[in-house]
Amino acid sequence: MAPAGRVAAASTGTIEGQLVGKNGASKLGGTPVVLEVASSNSTGAPDEHNATAGDDGKFRFDNVPLDQGDVYVVKATYDGGNYFTEVTFDNGATTAQASITVYPATRDAGAVSFARFNTIVSGVDQNGMQVVETGAYHNGTDHAYIGQGGDNDATTLRFALPDGAGGVNLVQGINRDTAVQTTDGFASLDAVPPGDTQFAYTYGLVPSGKTFSFNRVFPYRTDAYQLFVPKGVTVSATGGTLQDGGIQQLPNGQQYHLYTASNIAPNTRLTLQFGNLPTPGGEINPLLPALAVFVLVLGIGLIVAYGRQRKTATAPAAPGASRPVRTVPSGAAVARPARVATPRDDLPTEELEARRRRLLLELVDLDERHEAGDLAEPEYQRERAARKAELVGVLRELEAGVRQPT
Repeated sequence: MAPAGRVAAASTGTIEGQLVGKNGASKLGGTPVVLEVASSNSTGAPDEHNATAGDDGKFRFDNVPLDQGDVYVVKATYDGGNYFTEVTFDNGATTAQASITVYPATRDAGAVSFARFNTIVSGVDQNGMQVVETGAYHNGTDHAYIGQGGDNDATTLRFALPDGAGGVNLVQGINRDTAVQTTDGFASLDAVPPGDTQFAYTYGLVPSGKTFSFNRVFPYRTDAYQLFVPKGVTVSATGGTLQDGGIQQLPNGQQYHLYTASNIAPNTRLTLQFGNLPTPGGEINPLLPALAVFVLVLGIGLIVAYGRQRKTATAPAAPGASRPVRTVPSGAAVARPARVATPRDDLPTEELEARRRRLLLELVDLDERHEAGDLAEPEYQRERAARKAELVGVLRELEAGVRQPT
């Protein structure tokens, strides 16, 4: 039986869509629209199908191949900006809909900032570090930021990673289908719409010697930066200004040593030295039980469909990684997931690991939103209890799998 969201048997179908102009975006007729179809069984470039939007913004793709596991990404290029959306077919359906909102464009990088940026060290010892980064990026104009380049593949929003980071896993706010590796991290090919967008991703670091160097650049103005490290680990900084916020206890009862900075100028470099690292095997666990903070990811993990035709160089594995795992599907939401799934005992380990990482970040995001006053207490308690219950089930399944004889 084919999984929900994919057609059961090979056939052809239709994708009908429409461009919607906002904030003065007009003259949609003639806008090029491309459908890219990538097979999960192929490592080559996706198949491309071309169309043009009519004056009313409508477009259509006929004779779309429908095969289980295929990924369908529609790209519209308007006013120099690229807009992407992933399309899915309901189980057994042969017609799917796609709606893409487009805006007038700006190339001014000053339009983009990080309203908040959090680095959470979820585990660290002399063998490696696991890091969760969350926050929100902000476009303060009524235009879409389309990057400073001039070609169709110009990158827009950039995320710089610390030197030596690997095992990147995108979870929220950054489309995996349209993210590409850069020399200092990764970037999106999507036009950045007006307003705020929450993001979350994880990665791993490997130390050199008995200390950790954490060297990173902030590509855009950052209004508020927070660094959470396990108690007992010392931090010294050069470049930028970090304020010691002391020991902080989050609503989940876990304690961190908090460091903060504000109004960080674009392209500021911050270099940190982490000391007093625990010995390997020691337990420093500021988030959840030990299994919950283990980040098992391998490779850059950024490209699903669109990026297959671009550079896909593999980054170093995260500490402790032993095999590749799937990233969270691009439709998965951290802030407000549509539903909480019931754990199943027939899921492969890599899917359980992906669910564990997703739940971990959902809990972090819930705590952050509650602290900021964006989430009422009853909703916070209800959603947090649901995720904790699911996480316990996932951890039990993972632990049972580890204990099974080989």
